[in-house]
Amino acid sequence: MVSVSRAREHPVAGVQQLQRDLLAPEPFNGLFQAGDKVIFLAGLASQVACARNPQLSSRLNRELPVSCLARADEAGVESFLFLSSVKAEQPLGGGALTIEYAGGTPRAQYGRDKAAAEVELIGAGSRCRVNVLRPANVYVDKLSPLHEAAPRGVLSAAMSIVRLAGKLPHAGRRSYVGLSDLCEAIECVIKKSSIDRQVFNVAEPNYPALGEAVARYAGQQVGESRLLSGLLALVSWSQRNMGKIGLESPAVFNLARDMVQSEVYSAAKLRCMAGWQPLSRMAVV
Repeated sequence: MVSVSRAREHPVAGVQQLQRDLLAPEPFNGLFQAGDKVIFLAGLASQVACARNPQLSSRLNRELPVSCLARADEAGVESFLFLSSVKAEQPLGGGALTIEYAGGTPRAQYGRDKAAAEVELIGAGSRCRVNVLRPANVYVDKLSPLHEAAPRGVLSAAMSIVRLAGKLPHAGRRSYVGLSDLCEAIECVIKKSSIDRQVFNVAEPNYPALGEAVARYAGQQVGESRLLSGLLALVSWSQRNMGKIGLESPAVFNLARDMVQSEVYSAAKLRCMAGWQPLSRMAVV
């Protein structure tokens, strides 16, 4: 197994690390061989950073995977798997389960770039198999070799609020996936040669409220604050109205909006076509 990134060494023993500058004009030249199976995970994951630097977001989240597929296909690789995000689709309202392409156009820069990359990759006409996985919020579960909890995105922001305020605002329910389950999903899609030009949501079948998810990491129940709920509602209302009059809201407002709304996604398509069965659960402590 070979890893390509800007890092000098790989944290997992037995993985060969190749250091490359991913912002160089052609960072993938000479990397691939016939029969390789390519998994593309690089990108700019912070929604705030993407909003502040849309050119960098476009480069890393849209242009780079398309360029990588072109070089990989020229070398005759067997398959190309792109790790996108559920943020490539605006979820359905009211906490309804969102299936692939049933929601709306993403509002944030990060989601728009991921969605654009998906369209270009699937429509590239490559000879190799091309598929897309859209993980929900990823957390490191006990089955992972990384051991330590490493929440991202909204979950990470919510834990910061708990550390500062001791409580959370009332927030919606959302989908998660454990890292071990995500790795299993990757393996399922790579091994099944009949799967080609498909986009899959990757999420556990249960979807806890944000406070329940934070409790899993904090080791204790987390109370809700009406004051914080009111502040988040005000931020969300401000963002909606700023957009209506053509003003750009601060990037951090996206996190506030995400906390208020529910984001629940169905992975039924992945379970049906690839036989994926998630083993871990976002359990409440």
